[in-house]
Amino acid sequence: MTNSLEEYAKICSLIASCNDIINGKFILAYNKISALLKNLTASKEVYNLLANHLSSFDFEREFSRAQLRSAKEKTKLVLPDTPDKVLPFVFCVLVNINNHTIDLDQFISEFFKSETGNHAEEFQSFAKEFILPFRDIIAKAFDVPQDSISSMKVQPLKTSKKEEEENMKKAEELEKKAELDEEFLEELEEEFEDDDEEEFEEDDDECEDEKDYPELTAERIEEFFEEIASNCNQILAELPYEKRLKDNIKDDIEYIAETILFNCEQQDLTNTNALITALDYVAQKSKTIKIYTKEMKNVLACLYEGEED
Repeated sequence: MTNSLEEYAKICSLIASCNDIINGKFILAYNKISALLKNLTASKEVYNLLANHLSSFDFEREFSRAQLRSAKEKTKLVLPDTPDKVLPFVFCVLVNINNHTIDLDQFISEFFKSETGNHAEEFQSFAKEFILPFRDIIAKAFDVPQDSISSMKVQPLKTSKKEEEENMKKAEELEKKAELDEEFLEELEEEFEDDDEEEFEEDDDECEDEKDYPELTAERIEEFFEEIASNCNQILAELPYEKRLKDNIKDDIEYIAETILFNCEQQDLTNTNALITALDYVAQKSKTIKIYTKEMKNVLACLYEGEED
C-alpha cells in the first residue's frame, strides 16, 4: 500500500488506463497501450516493483513457455502462474507492441482467436485474459480499487501555470484533429473522383435514388469502423519504416490516420469517408501504404453494396 497521496493518484490513473483497454474496443488500442505504459512509468512505486521482478526475468523463455498448442493446431497464450512473473511478462509484451516489434492485430488473431473469427471478440479476450490480471495484481499490491477508477474523487495533482497552458494547448490540438478543412477535402474528393470516374460509373437514376442503398445496420457499421481502424493501425505501424517518404508526407499520413481513428471511435461515418479519400491521395507515393488505403476503399465500397438474398 502506498503512503503518498500523489502516488495513489498516479496508480489510480494507471488502473484507469487498464480499464480503458478492458472496457474498450480495438479502435485506438495502440494509443491506449501507450497511455498505460506512460502512467506505469509515472509511478515510482509501481516502476520499482516492476524493476525488481524484471531483474531476474527471461522474457524469451517465458514467452515460449506461455504458448500452448491444442489438438486443433490453435495456439493459445497462457500467462505465468505467479504474480512476480505476470507483471514483467505483460509489461514486456506491451512494450513490444508499443514499439511495433509485435504487431497487435496479428498477436490477437494468433493467440486469442475466436471460433467465429470475430475480431471484436478476440480483442475482448486479449483484454480480459491479459490486461485484467495485470491490473488486478497492481491494484491489490497498492490497495487501489479495481473498478470505476475514472469516477473516483482523487485529489488532483498540483500543476504550474506553464503545465496548465501546455495541457490546454494539447487539448486544443486534439480538438483540431477532429475538425476538417472542408475546402481541402473537397479538392481531394474532386481529384479522387476524376481519377476513378470509370470505376465508380453508375446510372444517373441509381445515383440519385438513395433508396437503392442497403440499410446500414448497427452491426455493419460496427464492422466497418473496426476494419478501417485495423488498417489505420497497420499504416501507423508501417510508417516508421517508409524511408523513401519525406518527413512532411509522413507527418501528413500520421495526422490523417490518427484523425480517422478518432472519427472511428466517434463512429462518424461522414468524416471517416472523407478522410479515407484524403489519406489515399496523400499516401499515393507509398506502395506499402497504398495497399492499406486500397483495402479501406474496398471496405467502404462494401458498406454500401446490397446484400444478395
